[in-house]
Amino acid sequence: MRNQRADLKAPAAMLIIGTGLAAANFLGQGINAAIPTEIVAIISAVGFYLLGRSDSDMGAMISRRPDERQESIKTRARTVAATAMALVAVAGCWTEIALKGAYWQFQVVAVTGGASFLAALAFYTARDARQASGPDAGHQQRSPVSR
Repeated sequence: MRNQRADLKAPAAMLIIGTGLAAANFLGQGINAAIPTEIVAIISAVGFYLLGRSDSDMGAMISRRPDERQESIKTRARTVAATAMALVAVAGCWTEIALKGAYWQFQVVAVTGGASFLAALAFYTARDARQASGPDAGHQQRSPVSR
């Protein structure tokens, strides 16, 4: 029997974040902007819940019960998403510079992405080096996510 709470984590996070966005819209632009945002948040959360309960690759990944192949797919999807976000941040920065607008927001996104990538490289490189020089140094370990 699978954990029923795992089915609710992604939809709950979507609903909380969406409600936060709706609250920000309400404070900044009024109720007419907040209502559509909250409707989208509710529909998205319900959709994620239903998808997470399905017996499919997407359902397994959303409800945190993936196998090794699905974990590999999820890792590749994160890579594509991060690359797309970085490209949009750079394109937004260029556009705002060309329009002589404020572009610091795009710089923050791009710098945060780049810095987190470098920090992750340093962390995982150091961790792998420690594992390689540990008591099992002669044994080859398999990655938890193999391609």
